[in-house]
Amino acid sequence: MSQQPPTSTASDTEMQNTMEQARKAIHRLQAESASWEALLDKHRSKAEQLDRQLEQCLENGVMLDPSCLAQSSQSQLIQNKPDYHSVLRRQRAVLSTVELVMDTQCKMVRELQSRQEQAQLLVNETSSRLAADVGFQYLSSDPIRDLLAGPVSSVSTNTSSTV
Repeated sequence: MSQQPPTSTASDTEMQNTMEQARKAIHRLQAESASWEALLDKHRSKAEQLDRQLEQCLENGVMLDPSCLAQSSQSQLIQNKPDYHSVLRRQRAVLSTVELVMDTQCKMVRELQSRQEQAQLLVNETSSRLAADVGFQYLSSDPIRDLLAGPVSSVSTNTSSTV
């Protein structure tokens, strides 16, 4: 007798739901893509039409006002944008001062880091020298952590033996 694998209706239903959602998403994306393509084609045809009109006018020797050709909202936005070059020219002194302050601060931070490293080296050397002079070479390199970690196990065995 051959055994048939058990069918799971719950997972089949989930799979069908997932597939249906994927189909809907694909259909929605295809419709959106078609809308974008239609919009792009519309703008291309307008641009080609304006290009043809411009060529005809140039062939006939007619001078055109550039504001007549650019009627889109993008061209209006571009025409009304601030002159960033003049803004930068007006702010040049402020920007130079900010740059100078930032450079000075960076140098100060580097110098402080260097001094901190030198101080740490000096402390380590002095501690090592003092430990060698007194005979504490066998002590932990970080006694504060050892102290915070709790009592040493030898102390607890001494207290239990006295009881």
